[in-house]
Formats: sequence, C-alpha cells, structure tokens
Amino acid sequence: MQPIIPFSYRLLGSFSAATYGNNQFVAVGAGGRTARSSNGVQWTSSRTGQGSNLKDVAWGNGRYLAISDDATVFTSSEGATWSESFSAENNRLFSKLASNGSTFILIGTD
Repeated sequence: MQPIIPFSYRLLGSFSAATYGNNQFVAVGAGGRTARSSNGVQWTSSRTGQGSNLKDVAWGNGRYLAISDDATVFTSSEGATWSESFSAENNRLFSKLASNGSTFILIGTD
C-alpha cells in the first residue's frame, strides 16, 4: 500500500522536530544535534555547540529558531551554524515553537 503523503525515513538518530524553509528541511534533537537536507534523503549533520536537547524548530523571517530543554533559543540563517539567541529567566521553560513566516511564538511555562 502506498502512503497518501510521500515521506522520507532516512534520517536516523534522536531527533525531536523538523521544519521546512529556505528550500531545505532542518531537524533538531538530542545533545544539540541538527541536520539539514534539500531533498529529505541525504542529510548533513551539525551541532549547536551546546549539549542541550533541542525540542522544536521553526523557519521564518529569514532564519531558523530552535528551542532547547533548558529554555535556550538558538538561531541560524542556513541551518548549519547556530548561535545562542537568548535564555529564559526564572525557570521559564519552552515546549513548542511556531512561525507564520514572519513572526515566531514560543509556548511554555510561566
């Protein structure tokens, strides 16, 4: 039986989220690991430089944003080189991230 929606299952490892933007897929996961692919089959791995587990990623306004389990937000313009953008204070933790292409929203605890 053919799947209704074509998919690729060639990305192996502990990844938690993926997005599409800037003509490529970007996935994030355990230990700050990231990967990018233009076709969903061949992937190139990289890391944020931090050991935090990345929970979600989104594309918008010319950049990727990724959130970690220690409330750090990372940004990247091309999905390979990541910079720490900011960290939440007072034990605020982020759980989800979304973008409409120009604005990001972070969902988390107070």
